[in-house]
Amino acid sequence: MKKTIKILNILFIAVSALLLIIFTISGCEGTGDILNKYIGNTEFFITIRSIIIYFKTPIYNSYLFLLVELVLFIALFSVILYKFDTVYSYPKKFVILIKNVINQGYNDFRYTHLKYIIILPVVVSIFYSYYLPPTADEIVTYNQFVKPSFYKCLIYYPYPNNHILYSFLCNITELIPWMDVLMKMRIITIFTSFIALFIGFRFVKEILTEKLSLLAMGIYSTLFLVLFYSSVARGYSMFLLFFIIASYSAFCIIKKNNQNKHWLLFAFSSVLGFYTMPSFLYPFVSLNLVILLYNYKSISKQLYYNCLIVLVTAILYIPVFMVSGWDMVFSNPDAPSISRSMVIHMMTTLVMWTYSDNFGFNAYYVMIFFMLVGGYTLLRIKKNIKLVILLFIFGVLPFVFPLIQGVFPFSRTFIYISFALTILTVLTFKQLLSRIELKPTLLITLILQISLVCNYIYKVPEYTKGLNGFKAFTETLLEDNKSYFVQAKDDIVLTFDFEAERRSYNCYAIKNRSAEPISADTIFSYDYVLIDQDFDKTVKRKATYSIPTKWNIVNVYVKE
Repeated sequence: MKKTIKILNILFIAVSALLLIIFTISGCEGTGDILNKYIGNTEFFITIRSIIIYFKTPIYNSYLFLLVELVLFIALFSVILYKFDTVYSYPKKFVILIKNVINQGYNDFRYTHLKYIIILPVVVSIFYSYYLPPTADEIVTYNQFVKPSFYKCLIYYPYPNNHILYSFLCNITELIPWMDVLMKMRIITIFTSFIALFIGFRFVKEILTEKLSLLAMGIYSTLFLVLFYSSVARGYSMFLLFFIIASYSAFCIIKKNNQNKHWLLFAFSSVLGFYTMPSFLYPFVSLNLVILLYNYKSISKQLYYNCLIVLVTAILYIPVFMVSGWDMVFSNPDAPSISRSMVIHMMTTLVMWTYSDNFGFNAYYVMIFFMLVGGYTLLRIKKNIKLVILLFIFGVLPFVFPLIQGVFPFSRTFIYISFALTILTVLTFKQLLSRIELKPTLLITLILQISLVCNYIYKVPEYTKGLNGFKAFTETLLEDNKSYFVQAKDDIVLTFDFEAERRSYNCYAIKNRSAEPISADTIFSYDYVLIDQDFDKTVKRKATYSIPTKWNIVNVYVKE
């Protein structure tokens, strides 16, 4: 087996080197002719060509990225060949590591009180995954990255909401025959959130104690955005999972003699985090600063593994650069850059928005709380200088990144601070909290969880108010063999098409994209006419329904 893998590795290097030579000699046009001749009629090549045309990706840039990809492949597999005996042992060690993690998780569930604190967040996650209507991002993910051929999600990047690894996994769960199409996507978030609780508990238990780990993970698991993105088919639950694994790895690097296996786990989780979404850069930089703070004597090893992370991440993303273009990842028009002076001007809004959404309470209360935590830590600065630095790295430093980039990110971009700051807060008050016995700590944790879930239930309708109109539209109006005319600011047609497909309905909707006022008095060929009140100039017909959406109220006229 070992010899066969080594031979295959050599063959892969040889083939990649041969292709690199051929494509380099042939030049851009010659390479295009070769590819067109041998694979031009395949669905894969046709898809690539259509995406390049759609994005107007410069062909020469695509050609250069193709060459770079081959060079990186040769470099990576040459390193593997050079260190073959060492690398060959890694999969076995990794399997053993995963087995140990599973056994530890099982033991934690069976022999500790972890089972009590995971019940509520898991139940809430499952309930809301059924209850919440599909978001626009979920529908776009399905239409653009799941419904087409599976490889399209690996090369097509029209929006930042293509969380590539998540989209790829959705293509796998899409094969489940008996499950609703939306649940096939959301089951991934439920599962990854569940796994994150086990790994997080094991990690925090090593930093603190079992009872304080119960408190920390109990609070974290019921924070607002954590709960929301454990129910919605987006990549943020995976983002959190990989951040927790990378944090655990960083802790082991610092506390367990800088071992290669922990560096490999850090590299593995970081690459998967980046492949889920590029904004993993934020926690990645923060974790590297933490490692450097405690482990500065091994900076050369840190640089080596960071280079490995960059190399593998580049190999994974170059197909996107090659087909969709470099700009779609680094300067996507749906996430436009703004001036740094504007970022500074809006920084207070960003900070307040981030803390409010992540923790689920009024931003002023959240900020006052963390100021008190910081103040308490500063009073004990002689004993806790590194803790002060950690609070700065995870509580303040993340907001420097948007300033450097010149962007105004969504609050969910910083979802990882909910885990980091919860752990650091419990760590800050470790001496005080340690005086409380296990059973009272568990009781306090459960009370806090119930309170946070009640807060979530109270606030989630406002947070998802844009979906309520879509849900009302679906439940009230969607019927088989019906036709719909829509003129509305909200993209009701997007939801309509998705919900019709979920139900296998034979119906269609036409969206009028004109911003001109319109009257239902002149539209008779559709079973339903939906018009925003701002555009509605109907006089004779009376609206059967008036459905509120995120931006307006939509009047609905039913054919008599």
